[in-house]
Amino acid sequence: MKFIYIFTLLLAPLAQAELDQSSQEALQLTKEVMKNKEYRQEAIEKDKQYKAVDAELDKLTDNEAHKEKMYDLSAEILQKIVEKAKGDPEVMKKILKEAQDNPEQFMRDYVSTHHQKKVRNLANEIEKEKKILPRQQAPY
Repeated sequence: MKFIYIFTLLLAPLAQAELDQSSQEALQLTKEVMKNKEYRQEAIEKDKQYKAVDAELDKLTDNEAHKEKMYDLSAEILQKIVEKAKGDPEVMKKILKEAQDNPEQFMRDYVSTHHQKKVRNLANEIEKEKKILPRQQAPY
């Protein structure tokens, strides 16, 4: 469950944003921040919300490769949200708000089986590294 929550945190800045006709640029920039470590570091230094999300990731893992995978997966999931919302900023904000309110339902409703497996595999890697037993009941 913590892993699902972290993924919804990574998408949270977009849910708070006021998106107008330049939403495509904002979405592209958000994805670039998620995928590009240098851009991300700039955002973390300038924005308290990005800084808080990155601190949560640091609590979860001190493995930079795992953090990069989390950011990359979040960017992929964001793209799927954009597609499902047909680019409508209000629909995207609603979906991301739902993700924050009920992460498990969000995963079932909006995240492909392929991405659910990627999330679960990454969670298993992190759990193994930290010597935590994986949760058997959750498929993601």
